Amino acid sequence: MCKKERTLSDFILKGYTQSYGLSFIMLSREWERRVENSLLNYNLSLRELIILKCLQRHNSIKQKDLSLVIGDPQRKISHCLSLLQEKALVGRECERGKGHAQCFYLTLSGRKTLCEATSMLSKHDEYFLGHLPRATREGIGQTLENVLVKKGLQ
Repeated sequence: MCKKERTLSDFILKGYTQSYGLSFIMLSREWERRVENSLLNYNLSLRELIILKCLQRHNSIKQKDLSLVIGDPQRKISHCLSLLQEKALVGRECERGKGHAQCFYLTLSGRKTLCEATSMLSKHDEYFLGHLPRATREGIGQTLENVLVKKGLQ
């Protein structure tokens, strides 16, 4: 007796995880894969993009502060900052009155690249959430921001 060949849709069960966290992780993994693939067009890694976004928000910031804000070890941040400097997307200056303390900032080229990459991010947001009403999308965004702030992750 032959069984019907199954397709992927036969295995997808709505709400099967019964966990917001697990569902969020599964969505996040796919979102991350798509964004990382698109970032190849800008010669950027996801960590580099996050650093650029952080520099945009803070104008000028020290490496140790970037590490705290982003939540990555300083050695990883240092490596990315070196790569971003080589690409002329980030500049470095000594903080006034602080001797050798280094602050990093976005260059003009970095701002341009970030603008283009941000447009790409918006397209991915639309891909994943575009089917939802605008108010729902905004609510999701606000909820995620609130969770990050409450947990000290932003």
